[in-house]
Amino acid sequence: MSLWGNIKGKVKKLGLSSRSRSSWASSGSRDDVSVDSVRRPSRSQEEEEEAPASPAVPRPHLKIRVLTLVNQIVIRTNYERDALELLKKQSYGHAKRFDTEFLMMTGLRQDMNRAFTTMGWSRFTDITEPGSHLLTTEFLSTLHVETVGKETKIHFHFFNEFFEMLLRDFSNALGFSKKCLLEANALTDDLEYDRSAWWNEISDEPVSSKNSIVSIHNPTLRVLAKYLAMVVFSRADFRLCSSSEIMCLYAMAKKIRYSSVMGMVAHWQKMITCKSPIDITSLVTRIARYVGVLENAQVTYLPATDEYRTFIGLDHFVHAHMMCEGPGNSVFMCYTGYEKEFELPCPKLSLYSVKRLTLRMEKKEPARHNTAGPMTRAELGVTHSWPKVAHQGRSFPSSRHIPPSRNFSLARSFTAGPCFSGSRTITCCTLARCLSTASPRHHSHELRGGLRVLQPGWPSLIPA
Repeated sequence: MSLWGNIKGKVKKLGLSSRSRSSWASSGSRDDVSVDSVRRPSRSQEEEEEAPASPAVPRPHLKIRVLTLVNQIVIRTNYERDALELLKKQSYGHAKRFDTEFLMMTGLRQDMNRAFTTMGWSRFTDITEPGSHLLTTEFLSTLHVETVGKETKIHFHFFNEFFEMLLRDFSNALGFSKKCLLEANALTDDLEYDRSAWWNEISDEPVSSKNSIVSIHNPTLRVLAKYLAMVVFSRADFRLCSSSEIMCLYAMAKKIRYSSVMGMVAHWQKMITCKSPIDITSLVTRIARYVGVLENAQVTYLPATDEYRTFIGLDHFVHAHMMCEGPGNSVFMCYTGYEKEFELPCPKLSLYSVKRLTLRMEKKEPARHNTAGPMTRAELGVTHSWPKVAHQGRSFPSSRHIPPSRNFSLARSFTAGPCFSGSRTITCCTLARCLSTASPRHHSHELRGGLRVLQPGWPSLIPA
């Protein structure tokens, strides 16, 4: 064989070996992918759909953002300046959390989780993000809603950067399902929601602008109403149930996927002028993570101490007259004005097990009060005042407005004691009090022509 033929053969062998190596490497890479796919936990199609997608917001890369002082917040308009001055005076805290042990002890945790999942709130209710009062201050002072036609957009700033999000994307950033209804009109027009009819279905209290949470009968709806008032529409007064919260309760009970994002944004804008603590800081951090501004950022967060974090447990519901403790660490759901109480847990009263959401209970009988009250001086015909006597730091009249004609013809002279000094006349209403507090000293007396003569110290003649 010639020299040129030997060279060709060597080149062919090298080509074959390189091809085999590349095929081996590709097969190895495919094996690695398959192993990773097996090790990686499988996710359902619904979870993949619920996972938040990356926002379509252009952001510069490798930018260091700093927000450690309130002076670093940039003001652009007079509204932002006024809002910032008001927010500087507010107090901040992490989002309130319900005590897990309390919910398990009362048997309400499983029922509440089922309601959140049915409504599309399973990701929203898992609030574990730390809160930052500076991020929240900048977010609230620049929060703005713009509606053009049928499209609603949310505007806000983080680290002096402008962000604009569609209402659907903003709802997804908070953790609500993509399948949730966004407009409250959809419940009214398409799903037959009527506030008066729904409130009469869950309570015996007449519908009004100040409906109380304690008037709700179903135990699960009661605790869910408290959750809405403390976490979703957080405020200082937890006693009343707002129209937005009543609508959310309707969606939970009827298994409707509904997002309260519009009501939340409107409520957040009102928080600027309210005096209640602002505890939506954890949700604001969630939004900031969604838009990706916390990467390579220096932010001051609130301390994770009891001063800035609130846990809701049994004590709150006992103080609100919604629950009471029984023997053996038992817990009862109680209702103001009703005699009946229900021990928890009570599976028969589960939200999705009961046929009706109101309970058949009898109201307590009104307490019987004595109608015989004290008579006035005008009714008794008394036109003069009676001397007052000092008794252990208090001052009260010597008789209960009894006319002189009804006084006993009894007179005594008293020595100086702990309650009295000198002498005075005892009437029928002060006889028992005087005899129990004074030290009497009797003197001789005689009857002269229908008149008693007493000695010493009293007037010489007292009508008999």
